Amino acid sequence: MIKNKYIKLSTIAVYLIAAIILYIMFLVMDAKTATNTIYIKYSVVIISTAFTLISLLFINGKQNIIQVTIRFLALILTLVADYFLLVASSNFVVGVSVFLVAQLCHALSLQFINGFHKIEFFIIVSLRIAISTILAFIFAKQGPLFILAAIYFTQLVMNFVESLIIFIETKSTTSLLLTIGFLLFVGCDVFVGLFNLLGEEYLYPIWLFYAPSQVLIGLSSYFINSFK
Repeated sequence: MIKNKYIKLSTIAVYLIAAIILYIMFLVMDAKTATNTIYIKYSVVIISTAFTLISLLFINGKQNIIQVTIRFLALILTLVADYFLLVASSNFVVGVSVFLVAQLCHALSLQFINGFHKIEFFIIVSLRIAISTILAFIFAKQGPLFILAAIYFTQLVMNFVESLIIFIETKSTTSLLLTIGFLLFVGCDVFVGLFNLLGEEYLYPIWLFYAPSQVLIGLSSYFINSFK
């Protein structure tokens, strides 16, 4: 574990500066030109994933390490999903399926913020399975992509609600960053839905929300409080 606070602060500064530069670049380019910004946008998710992995060098405690490792796995899966949905623009069923698994990984990582409690974990898992099953029956006639999208979005909203509850209980910086990150994530997917239903005028705000959501989720790993 690296304890030098200056190295830690420098790492955070480099990460945030890089993310801000990439963010401004693709927003300006999307607004003023027809230049393809896919790889700039994808780079934001890449550096957020890399930053989460690097954060393992700055934390200690078994549950903290487990939490960040699972979050890193969630971001790896996000990279894979974004490849199918953004870079390759193909096989949307696979992309949404991987996004769903990523949200389930995020859900698991949340259980380690305030300590892992088996009974609470069982209740949350049962609730998520029940909701997913109900949604599968409701949207059975809409096809697999619609079912997966509905279940995925529900899991994302539940992650936001759960992170908010954890923040109210713990007031931890990690849970605050995750709460804001998941809220922005929800905002992104709302505009994804509007884009698919109503047209391209809703395309621009998608990454306005999505990029900072991934940056904040990555940043959350650097502010984990030690368990007592």
